[in-house]
Amino acid sequence: MNRTEYDVRKTLDTAADLGLAFLGIVVVVFPTAALADGILGDPLGSGVLGLTAVVGVLGASLFVDRGWSHGNFGRFVGITVVTMPFWLLGVGGMMSLLGVDAPAGSREPFLLAWLFGLATAYVRVYADRVDLPTLDDHRDSTDSSS
Repeated sequence: MNRTEYDVRKTLDTAADLGLAFLGIVVVVFPTAALADGILGDPLGSGVLGLTAVVGVLGASLFVDRGWSHGNFGRFVGITVVTMPFWLLGVGGMMSLLGVDAPAGSREPFLLAWLFGLATAYVRVYADRVDLPTLDDHRDSTDSSS
């Protein structure tokens, strides 16, 4: 493979990485920003699109520059999107059990379900990166001190 072909492939790979990272970030950021903006009374209005685009471009640039895992990020986005409807059923059920009224067009249940979906995806995909003490760690420290 000659140098020109290598440069073209590298450029196309980087462009594809940037495009996919941008798309994934937009899929996560836009619903969050739009729902939160709606709950707060639309202070940003159409600025949500601009904010999402800026976060998408900056995030995609960092994603490619740092060489973060495409597989993990894809799983994160996928799990978020797939679990959100189930969380929405759970939030709706809890609101019904607690007698909380949600007027038609209320965005709060959707934002809660989306945030729970994000949290579920984060725990499922990135839990190994967080060093949280476990009950076994506590038992080990009490056993060694006696």
